Amino acid sequence: FAGGACANLHRPVDAVVAWVDTRITSTTVRAAKALSKDGAAVDVEIDVEWRIAAPEKSFFVVVDVQAALGAATESALRNKLGQRSAGELVGLGQILADDVQHVVQQRAEAWGLEVTSIAVRRLSVPAPVRETLASAHREPIREIHDPLGAFIKRNTFDGRARLFKHHHS
Repeated sequence: FAGGACANLHRPVDAVVAWVDTRITSTTVRAAKALSKDGAAVDVEIDVEWRIAAPEKSFFVVVDVQAALGAATESALRNKLGQRSAGELVGLGQILADDVQHVVQQRAEAWGLEVTSIAVRRLSVPAPVRETLASAHREPIREIHDPLGAFIKRNTFDGRARLFKHHHS
């Protein structure tokens, strides 16, 4: 081009405007018939509270944020359930939720999400496991006499022994 004139070959950038909801959202995730360490089929429902912390990441990295978070949560939940027996899972709801939240939060950060809390809504173990746990609670405390004069009470459910001095009158 003569005289220092040049052609502008750049195309104008189309602006993309999107509204991203950054409020806390709740999603329920269900791991139906997940296997525990001892092979028992366990049903668990957990509530996941989350929010979009980095809109630019969540918008460009993940197509469906809620579906991706649900899949990651179910995967982490099934993994954690497989590490414990069905009997151990009873009464460990919050510990299970904390373990799952730790794993899910690591994945979610890459997507621009923050997991604010995870809570177990329902945990159901098979009937035989429930019956075994219930009968263990009803089992009487066994008494064992030690030849040295100590009196031991043993709670057979939790395996702890309590030692009491035997007083001869």
